[in-house]
Amino acid sequence: MPGAHAYLSPSSAKQWLSCTPSVKLEQNFPEKGESEAAKEGTLAHSIAEQKLNKWINRKRNKIVCEDKDMDTYTDGYRDYVIEVYNRVKKDCTDPVFKIEQKLDLKEWIKEDGGTADAIIIGDGTLHIIDLKYGKGVAVSAKNNPQIRLYALGAIREYQLLYDLTKVHMHIYQPRVSDGISEEVMQVDDLINWGDEVVKPAAEQAFEGVGEYHPSEETCRWCRAKGACKARAEHNEHLRRYGFMDPDLLNNEEIGKILAGVDELTRWATDVKEYALDAMLKGAQIPGFKVVEGRSIRKVTDEKLLVDNMKDAGYEEALLYEKKLQPVTKLEKLAGKKDFAIISAGCIEKPKGSPAIAPMSDKRPEYNSGADDFKEELKVVPS
Repeated sequence: MPGAHAYLSPSSAKQWLSCTPSVKLEQNFPEKGESEAAKEGTLAHSIAEQKLNKWINRKRNKIVCEDKDMDTYTDGYRDYVIEVYNRVKKDCTDPVFKIEQKLDLKEWIKEDGGTADAIIIGDGTLHIIDLKYGKGVAVSAKNNPQIRLYALGAIREYQLLYDLTKVHMHIYQPRVSDGISEEVMQVDDLINWGDEVVKPAAEQAFEGVGEYHPSEETCRWCRAKGACKARAEHNEHLRRYGFMDPDLLNNEEIGKILAGVDELTRWATDVKEYALDAMLKGAQIPGFKVVEGRSIRKVTDEKLLVDNMKDAGYEEALLYEKKLQPVTKLEKLAGKKDFAIISAGCIEKPKGSPAIAPMSDKRPEYNSGADDFKEELKVVPS
């Protein structure tokens, strides 16, 4: 559940487990306000909690959710949690079922730990279920330190009562493809991970010591990412390719550049954002100044402008444009499920433009037609 973040929060564990000094470094930078995406996630968690409480307590009250898609997605999450509960109940007559459970992680990271969205316990097995409402970055339960930390907190809370031996960690992320994932671990293995990996890393992070390990995941939410020297040095190796003629590069060298170019672009953007913010606060950066960017003219008095145009001899029909809203807005208006029915036969999705992606990308390889042409050449008689 989103909320106020601790110094070492489970949600930022990928950062502080890998790049221990970064936590202390980013204390030099103010926290940003809650983004619209974060507010949306908070609302989705609240709706989901209400729906599960309604099911648990057999209430008949109606849960109001004005966003049709959010209503559908949180229904799906509720149904998934209930499905897990019912599976556990087949082997256990009275499973433990907790939602929005506060967890204590002081044994490993000296922090309270956060809140698990759903906990189900039965027959020596613990299930931790985490709702992710974001759609920009897909999150997997595999090797996920956040949900592992939640599981550690739940083990600490319930181990003596229920003699837990196995943990199932679930992530339910409805707005991405393949958004349901699960990792299974033995309790002993998870505790060893907490003792041998989490505890020493947390101690280093609290002290602000250790080695910097900049990467896409560790830097993504770090407030120091725009001014971090370690990140700058990490990207330095690409500079030697910067002014060479691409014709002189072989394919292996081009592959090395492509592997790092997205991170290089992100880093450059972060540096520019940091510099602008610093200069707006009075900092001087040699060779640069802040200027007024481009702006778009806007009408401040529509009625007066229309009257003036009509007085100048222009017909009112020429002054307005009637245009259908974009598909995404129409889908949000009707809700994804209903819009699929309403729009059947009215919409097509053209083939996307070719784009370079790493081989790990789940999308199938683009067919440019060249391979088909080669096949046709093979059957042409000589």
